[in-house]
Amino acid sequence: MSGTPAPGCWRRPATRPKRSCARSGRSWTGNGTPGPRRSAPRPRWKWTCGASSSPCAPASSATPKTSPPLPPEGDSPPGHEGNYPQLTRTPTLQPGAAVTPGHRPSRRLRLLAIACAGGIAVAATALLGGFHTELHPVTPDEPGATRSELVTTEVVGIRTFSRPDGISVATDVVYGTQSDGALLTLDVCSPTGDTEAGAPRSAVVSIHGGSWARGDKGNSDWRAVCTWLASEGFVAYSVNYRLVPDALFPAAIDDLGLAVEWIRQADNAARYGIDPDRIGAFGGSAGGNLAALLGARGSGSLTEGARVAAVAELSGPTDLGHEALVVGNAPAGLQRIVQSYLGCASLADCPQARAASPLSELDRSDPPVFIGAAAEEFIPLAQSIDYVSRLDRLGIPNELVTVPGTLHSIGILDATMRVKVAAFLHRHLVAP
Repeated sequence: MSGTPAPGCWRRPATRPKRSCARSGRSWTGNGTPGPRRSAPRPRWKWTCGASSSPCAPASSATPKTSPPLPPEGDSPPGHEGNYPQLTRTPTLQPGAAVTPGHRPSRRLRLLAIACAGGIAVAATALLGGFHTELHPVTPDEPGATRSELVTTEVVGIRTFSRPDGISVATDVVYGTQSDGALLTLDVCSPTGDTEAGAPRSAVVSIHGGSWARGDKGNSDWRAVCTWLASEGFVAYSVNYRLVPDALFPAAIDDLGLAVEWIRQADNAARYGIDPDRIGAFGGSAGGNLAALLGARGSGSLTEGARVAAVAELSGPTDLGHEALVVGNAPAGLQRIVQSYLGCASLADCPQARAASPLSELDRSDPPVFIGAAAEEFIPLAQSIDYVSRLDRLGIPNELVTVPGTLHSIGILDATMRVKVAAFLHRHLVAP
């Protein structure tokens, strides 16, 4: 390679092993070279860039490309790669295949992935122009935090979804009672039409965000998530759970486990026409953490108790430990939010962080996971990269989709992302 490298890429000294970057259409494949102390070959990783040239190409020598005009937000047809450059990482290791202990991408390769994603984001910002809106998760002291976790008036993400006809919504259905007598409730969004041969539908638990301290199933954005899932043919259960400061970890995840058990009960499953063996979970931000943790909690069969058969999460922090947040230099605001949620005086001395971290709770029996994240958002992209590495080591099928910019949680749930999430859930919640 010659010329000046694009943002997010760099050249190695001639004395170091080189990582090749061979062009094949819009796909770029980097092949790891075994180091002097590594006996097993590293896995090959394929990064596919949509709607943009590869960040691996030298900026001065790349052939100029004319990008097609950006379609209006929400108009992406199924299979279109998006209204922005989108990066999908797919390991060549087959889902579910046994993985040799220690056989994982090097830290250098993971950092390369983060840097390249950031390079794509720089180019994408210029393309998006006025459509690029900064979103961030709400914090407990933000006015109006209970209304929505999208702190913007822009029509982005899930706000590009228009509820179609043929969906019914049952609100404030009681699924449990707290020790003080307060009721735990959920909303149910259902397609009104019958399935072929009257077969039961798959169910998806929808988990709102809000820093574990704010948010509600009934706000307009999360109601839109619920009705969107119903429009895809799922019966969606949008669940409220106990919040900080009144209830610290593990109250929220305990409530969600109770909700899954309630949904799975034979009479409740029959009432809403769902298959109790096909229950998935979807969440964003703090809800993404809880959806991932719901998938990682427990072990064994995915059709019993509080277990779920598939997980899709957007912008969820997956490692709440001191090493990942403090040593990893995560935003100070995120550190404070996590510390408040866990009820620890210090993240350096917080044993409950491990049990609250999906990455730490994973085992080989856990369900497939979809991860969506933005390259420069509030939750460090390294959280998603490390989470995927752990999933790969355990042989758990997964899909990671990153987008450029600072959009957060359901702020990235535009038409293109909705197609990808729905396809993943349909694929892994199919009837046997």
